Amino acid sequence: MQILLSMVLGSAGALALWGLYRALQLNWPEQYASLNDTFALRLNQSFWRFFLYRFVPVFAAGIALWATSVRLNLVPVVAIAAMLLIHLLHTNALALAQSFGQLQVRQEFTINYAAYHLMAIGLAVAASVAAIFLGKPLEFLVPPPKVLIENLWVAVFIAIAGGVAVSVIGKRPDGAQPFDPHYFVWRAERDVGIDLTDNAYQAAIENRCDPILLRAIMFAEALQRPKWVRNVEHAKGRFFKRGSYGVTQEYSDRPISDEESIRLTAQALSHRWALAEGDWGLAAKDGLIWKYASQHNPDARFIQGVQQVYVALQYSTQAQMYQLDSKDIKVLEVRRYAHHFGFRAVTISDVLVFEYTPASGKPQQTRIERPSDVSAPNLWAFEMGFDVDVDLIAVSLTGFSGTSFFEIPISATISS
Repeated sequence: MQILLSMVLGSAGALALWGLYRALQLNWPEQYASLNDTFALRLNQSFWRFFLYRFVPVFAAGIALWATSVRLNLVPVVAIAAMLLIHLLHTNALALAQSFGQLQVRQEFTINYAAYHLMAIGLAVAASVAAIFLGKPLEFLVPPPKVLIENLWVAVFIAIAGGVAVSVIGKRPDGAQPFDPHYFVWRAERDVGIDLTDNAYQAAIENRCDPILLRAIMFAEALQRPKWVRNVEHAKGRFFKRGSYGVTQEYSDRPISDEESIRLTAQALSHRWALAEGDWGLAAKDGLIWKYASQHNPDARFIQGVQQVYVALQYSTQAQMYQLDSKDIKVLEVRRYAHHFGFRAVTISDVLVFEYTPASGKPQQTRIERPSDVSAPNLWAFEMGFDVDVDLIAVSLTGFSGTSFFEIPISATISS
């Protein structure tokens, strides 16, 4: 009888965990989180947040079961084991079986999902084992049954009131305005790092593709697969080699580096641009963003994320500093290196002539021309390097819409 009652108590603990995780439901990583889903995006930001989400609730429930079992003269180990088994059977263990048995939207992610669920199962088992060993010394943290029942009734009333409030206020709809795409761009930049960002721009130049689009895809993937998740995927790759890897999540028969994934994505985007010439100069076409993003990953939330990140990049603070009258060029940024700076832009012009005067030298002139494999009036990207002591650049453009001229002040706006 004690064993049976202990299993019933464990079932109650599993029910409590179900209620908690149901309230804090997380469909990541099977489903990409939209930029509106700040809970999922903040949770997947680091392993320790994921650890708290998966370990602490199971551990706390295990401690509560241990203390209650002892006070009711039941078997604590059986109660905790029953809770763990029931909890896993309808959550991660079930999802693990489904990840192998069902066709995902992108089949190559199947093994990656399996690695994620195995990690979640491992954390739940570790939490339960920790609760068994630490249950006795931490028993004092759990109130007696009478006090616990009174507190549970209070919690029920609070939950009902909270549910009413949520139903009145309503959940933020999927189409709601994101909290701030610029924040997620900043977070992705921190995760990816400046070296990979530079690598992506050079890959865009080499493959004649839209550098903003490539960066938007990279950042959108990094938000869903932060660095710690990519490391887990690489560790999984030692045993199950096929899967998606790298900062742009390219499918491969073996683990590949972030740099290699960027190269593969740039090659797939070769000569593809979301920017196009409009009445007010070069601007992105949403339809083209969606078209090319969907070819990389058909997940609707991912595509929406790429579009939002693209717009945030297109109208970033630095890009806004260099709004020009010319419709033939769009300045993206001025990249500050250790001993020089790089002037990054896209253009439809055939010839660009840069004139500048270093503070310690004579006036200089540099001429660059449209690459031979890019036909007019298609766009192409470039980066020009200048000494750090250059204050002003004069640029003349010759191309499809004639000749234009403008000046760019560098020292007043460049960021270090």
